[in-house]
Amino acid sequence: MTTAKPTLFAARGLEVVAAFQVKFMMLDVSGHRPLLKDPPGHSTAGGKLATQHIVLEPKEPGGTTWTVGSINVATESAKVRSFDCVKEIHRMRFRDRPFLIDRQQYQSFLDAAVAFLRERGMAVEIESSLPELSEPPGLASLDPPDGGRPGAMAATVALVVVVAAVVAFLLLRS
Repeated sequence: MTTAKPTLFAARGLEVVAAFQVKFMMLDVSGHRPLLKDPPGHSTAGGKLATQHIVLEPKEPGGTTWTVGSINVATESAKVRSFDCVKEIHRMRFRDRPFLIDRQQYQSFLDAAVAFLRERGMAVEIESSLPELSEPPGLASLDPPDGGRPGAMAATVALVVVVAAVVAFLLLRS
């Protein structure tokens, strides 16, 4: 039985994962360990699927995993989130739950991660504010054509059901 060999960008991604794990395996960021996720498979479709996420994974089960950045070996670029950005994401997700990541520990990790990525020739962008959330493609086409009047969809469905019932009644009667 043979296993598929990773393509160029997938192989590069796996190399960066291995180096990242060696560099950060002993680091503790407030009970979390930094991980770089593997590429999505043996092929990245020519680099189109080459994004890999950097996460802080809880050492204890049941904790929150934080996505704190991403890399793309095909474009040789990376994005990492500042402490304030991650804290704001936490606030939006969990409202009043305390944010248990220590600022100094996170900043030490962030500085080391940025240096690590730059050593590998990546252009690094630091996200200091929330990423803009865009509307998924095709979602705008789901808006009701009638301007969104309440009950318009329900009335249309009811009318279709009544017409179908009348047609069925007339066909069965004859």
